[in-house]
This record gives sequence, C-alpha cells and structure tokens, in this order.
Amino acid sequence: MKIIDKTPLLNEKGELGMVQRVQGMLKFGFNWPTELEAQKAIITFFDRQLEKGYTLIRNMTLGASGIVLLIILL
Repeated sequence: MKIIDKTPLLNEKGELGMVQRVQGMLKFGFNWPTELEAQKAIITFFDRQLEKGYTLIRNMTLGASGIVLLIILL
C-alpha cells in the first residue's frame, strides 16, 4: 500500500517534536497528537490487510477551505 502523508508539522522522520506538538495542539485542538497516534494504528492495520495497489492519503487539506480529510483510501 502506498501512503501519501500530508500531515503538517512532522519532521523528516515523520515525528512530532515538542514545539511542533504544541503548535499542532494550538491549531488543531488538544487531542491532535492522540488523533495522529490513532491514525498510525489504522494505517498499520490497513497495510497488513490490504493488497498492493491501494493508496492511502493522510491529513489532506482541501484547498482554501481549510477542511482536513483525515484518511482517504483509494
């Protein structure tokens, strides 16, 4: 499964630093780090269960609307 990660504030390793964690909590809500961990669990499950040929897009923002789609599975 191919994963396209559009999550803001992650470093090059895909992790949140302390400053980025606080920035994300202020922008997206205090549960944001917990939501990211839940997404990782779901992505791991999908990766084990689905065959190749699927694409998962994570945390995609819809243009200027600011609406964030958490997980899109194609």
